[in-house]
Amino acid sequence: MKRIPAAAAVLIIFLVLNIAPVFSADSQEVVEAFRKNFTRGSLSTKVRVLQDSLEYKDADMSPLYTLSLDFIINNSWMLQNDTIGRDLMFFTIRLIGTSGIKNAADNLWNFFNLTDDSQVRIEVMNALGETAAGKQDIIYGINTWLRNYNTAFKSGKTPDNKLVAEVVSTLGKLGDPTSFPIVFTTGTIGYADIVNFSATEALGKINGYFTDHIIQVIRTSIPDEKLAALKAAYSQGNLSRDDKASIALVALDIGLYSEPAVPAEEGVLRELRYESVRELTALNWAGETDNLVKHFDNTVFELEQGLCRKVNLIEAIDALGNSGTHDAAVRLTLYLEVLNSYTENGQIVDEQIILGVIRNLGELGDNTAFDYLLYTGYLNYSGTVQRAAREALKNLKNI
Repeated sequence: MKRIPAAAAVLIIFLVLNIAPVFSADSQEVVEAFRKNFTRGSLSTKVRVLQDSLEYKDADMSPLYTLSLDFIINNSWMLQNDTIGRDLMFFTIRLIGTSGIKNAADNLWNFFNLTDDSQVRIEVMNALGETAAGKQDIIYGINTWLRNYNTAFKSGKTPDNKLVAEVVSTLGKLGDPTSFPIVFTTGTIGYADIVNFSATEALGKINGYFTDHIIQVIRTSIPDEKLAALKAAYSQGNLSRDDKASIALVALDIGLYSEPAVPAEEGVLRELRYESVRELTALNWAGETDNLVKHFDNTVFELEQGLCRKVNLIEAIDALGNSGTHDAAVRLTLYLEVLNSYTENGQIVDEQIILGVIRNLGELGDNTAFDYLLYTGYLNYSGTVQRAAREALKNLKNI
């Protein structure tokens, strides 16, 4: 192998050092050269120009990519039916997104609304997830678009599940709290699994406190969504006991005082109450008696009217017993008095219900119940009921 003379080696190094700047020309000049070649080139040349731009990693190619975006928007009618034209469209949109060019977000959103091509819309929405953070007008627009799409879907329109999933995913990336209710709704109204999975992921990314978001949904949405929000909250393994109780208490309040818009909503609001009371009892949550008493009163009436099952009343009784308050003891004592009067008059009293009342009065241990528990033992109840009354009496305070 021939050795390069030292003088020649020095000359080569000198040439390399002096030629190198030719290949690292001023960034603006490089970008401008690419822009010129893009403008005068054919469709295939334009694609190659974009491809070649990736080799210049230190250059800010935003002006080139926004130029290309303007071109595809202005010529989309022509490009969408041309194979190379579609390549140019997709490549441009992806470059805008991966480069995070925020000043392109408005044009992207306009393009989304101009085209009805599902694949293009999916690409645009993906790019908006990388460029539209903090742009409230665009986020509001996407929220509104998705809300309207959901309305059409519920009316029977066949959905584009891939597009909906991408829109939901984008809202998750953007993370704006205003998107939470609409993303939550999207995940509960019957889309395909791809949409439901995307909605679940997006909800976890949206900024803010999850409990506050769920409570907002329960307060402001339609009854079906209120109930879905309550159930979704209890499927969250990382939600604290206090958070779960806060959500259930709001749901109970909403279920008690909301006016149904149509008769069909009455049953859903009742179920919202039953579900919230069930969860409060499971949490062994004390206090908040007023709404529990009202819920109990409503449930007594509903059972008499055949609007609920016996288990719903027993759960309402258990919730009062679990509250640990004097007011709860007073209300259950009054109900025991009513049941005793029924028995005195020869009416049949459901044994499971009266046993639930007696057991919970014993657990409350409030002396208010003494007279009526004592009197229960003198009436024509079964031995099981009479024994339960005697056991409950033993638990009363200072007796």
